[in-house]
Amino acid sequence: MTSPADLITDVPGLAVGNAQDARADSGVTAVLFDEAATASIAM
Repeated sequence: MTSPADLITDVPGLAVGNAQDARADSGVTAVLFDEAATASIAM
């Protein structure tokens, strides 16, 4: 087992994925939870 690296992927119960399209200059990152969770964003 590796030691934590202070990354979001170190949090148990989370999975993180990313996809991008360089030609469209677009991308998305998704955070998936193993169990139901409440999330929010502030801009």
